[in-house]
Amino acid sequence: MVTDTETDAPAAVPVRAEARSADGSALALLMSDGETYAVLTGDPRLEGLEIAPYVPDPVPVPEEVTRAQARVAMAGQILPDGRSLLKATRALIAERLAAVDSLPDSDPASIAAEQLSEWWESAATYRRDHSAMAEVAGQFGLTTGQMDDLFRAAAAVS
Repeated sequence: MVTDTETDAPAAVPVRAEARSADGSALALLMSDGETYAVLTGDPRLEGLEIAPYVPDPVPVPEEVTRAQARVAMAGQILPDGRSLLKATRALIAERLAAVDSLPDSDPASIAAEQLSEWWESAATYRRDHSAMAEVAGQFGLTTGQMDDLFRAAAAVS
C-alpha cells in the first residue's frame, strides 16, 4: 500500500502492479484506483513507502461450459476416495435410477432421477448455477470454491 503522504499518489491506495525499466532506474505503479504513477527509483517520494505485492484478480467463474469441457475437468478432479468426480457422478446417477426403478414413473423421486439423468446425458452446456451442479457438489462435499475452480478448469479445456 502507498502510505507516504509526500507522494503524488493518493495515500493508502493499494498498488495493483509494478513495472521497472530494463536498467531498474524507473518505476511505474498502477494503483487500484486506476491511476498510474511513474517515478525514478531514487525518487525521495518512494522512501518509506510500503508496496504490497501484486495479487492478480482471480479468473472469473464462467457461467456455463460445454458438456465436454465439464466432463474433461471432472475426470481430473479426484475425490478423497480416489475416484474422479466424473466416475463418481456417473455412479451417483446410476444409483438414483436403480433406486427408483420399481417406482411408478409418476413418483416424484422417479421423475427427479430421470430428469437428472436426462440433463446429464443431453445438456449441451452445464451451467454453474444449475441445481444439479449444487447437488453434485453437496453429494461429494465440494466447496463453492472447488466448484468455481472446476468451472475455471473446464473453461480452459479446448
